[in-house]
Amino acid sequence: MANTLSTSKMTNPIRNLVSKRRIRYTQDGFDLDLTYINDRIIAMGYPAEHMESIYRNKIEDVQKMLEKNHAGCYKIYNLCSERSYNHKRFPYYSGYPFKDHNPPDIELITSFCRDVDEHLRADSKNVVAVHCKAGKGRTGTMICCYLLYSRQFNTAAEALHYYAQRRTSDSKGVTIPSQRRYVEYYASLLQSNETYKPVTLYVSSPDTLKTPTTPN
Repeated sequence: MANTLSTSKMTNPIRNLVSKRRIRYTQDGFDLDLTYINDRIIAMGYPAEHMESIYRNKIEDVQKMLEKNHAGCYKIYNLCSERSYNHKRFPYYSGYPFKDHNPPDIELITSFCRDVDEHLRADSKNVVAVHCKAGKGRTGTMICCYLLYSRQFNTAAEALHYYAQRRTSDSKGVTIPSQRRYVEYYASLLQSNETYKPVTLYVSSPDTLKTPTTPN
């Protein structure tokens, strides 16, 4: 027991350093890179296993916290494309992966929002916990899109500002320009009430321009 406590105390400063300005959950004996964006939407860092859990959320601690507060009512949403873990630890789980520092496809956003909405509407006690690796950029992008989808905010700017204030101590939530732009695209799509239809463009016969010559 002494060794376990010693290790826990040693790794907490490391986890705090890695989580940077993200607001942590420090109640009921837990210390997790996890934030309630509202009563039913949680943003969190990656639930790590093995050595990675030294500096990220330990998957066992995430499971204990969610079971303590939302047993049988929570669903995990994993946005990571670069890694995986034993998600069978959690009763409900969905994956909507896309690359780090990149925006998601509109189709992926729509599927995610419908999935989250279905889970939250199924029971007033249900909550969702969304994560990527750091639990900030990709996580914020998708959460902001859902806040717009569920009409909790009318504009992308409002949703992004709210998320930034809730998730970080320096109000820097979704900072990647392309991710912010896709939140704006999705807001415009919702306001237009149009159905998104992806179009594939093919280049059939590209023209090459000759280098202009100048007289000697």
